Amino acid sequence: MVSIIIVTYNSENDIVECVNSVRRQNIPCEIFIVDNASTDNTREVILEMARDYDVIKPIFNVKNMGLAYANNQPLDMCAGEYILILNPDTILYDSSLNTMMTCIDKNDAIGIVGPKSYFDNGKAHISYHYNWTISHVILWRFFPSSLVRYMYDQVFGKYKEGEVMFVSGACLLIKTWLFRKVNGYDINYFLAIEDVVDLCTRVKKLGYSTHYCPSATVMHIGGNSNRQAKLTSLHRIYQGALYHIWKYKGETVTLYARYLLVINLYIRRLISFALIPFDSDKYRDRYSRYKIVISKIKAEDFADMQSTHI
Repeated sequence: MVSIIIVTYNSENDIVECVNSVRRQNIPCEIFIVDNASTDNTREVILEMARDYDVIKPIFNVKNMGLAYANNQPLDMCAGEYILILNPDTILYDSSLNTMMTCIDKNDAIGIVGPKSYFDNGKAHISYHYNWTISHVILWRFFPSSLVRYMYDQVFGKYKEGEVMFVSGACLLIKTWLFRKVNGYDINYFLAIEDVVDLCTRVKKLGYSTHYCPSATVMHIGGNSNRQAKLTSLHRIYQGALYHIWKYKGETVTLYARYLLVINLYIRRLISFALIPFDSDKYRDRYSRYKIVISKIKAEDFADMQSTHI
């Protein structure tokens, strides 16, 4: 059996099809849907599905606890041999879950498996990396994300099966005992790619690899929850990147990275100001949001954080 964990936030338009794609896999499963205090009709949609399918086990948080924390919440209740971490804006293609299970079972040294991801337009996009350093963080922050994404997806992406540093947390299969062994995600990552970088790194330290399995496929739209909470997500993305650098590289490197990221935010704020005459509401909003994020990032004290888990 597979224990599936899906964390929702304002996901009313995505969660039904996501769950239906899981049910089409024809593999015994239990589905934990952890809702992070959605403000739309997600709660009602989940409750309706739970009435129809007894494998669905809802958990409703009274406030947004962050993605890492919410993914950990069902951990002690999981009865499956494997845990599938799944974003609500994903759709598993036929037999993908079975393919991932076959992949993780073919070698005892494999602890985590991730599939090949496609956008809803059918184009493949990178859902794995061989490394992740401060240069990657700077690259994704200083250059237009569309350009960086294109370079990764269309130019550098090889999509070859094999061991990688980490796979996307949007769809990730991990052995249940191993997820428990590492105490799940580090909950100091609220909403950042570095939460899965950290997870795969800690699994690697125990002697288990992360494997990219392109024969398993998933559609991942991406970013829906982020768009629902622009200010929170922007701050948390920068915060997560800096926390990760602090956790693995120390205070000095973190100060350097913070300096660069704050410069990046000032540049983005200046560009927004210059574009106000072309779209006043849009760019005034961005101009104000960048100011708030800058003040938050400047004030972050990562020494107060613990590498804690539920």
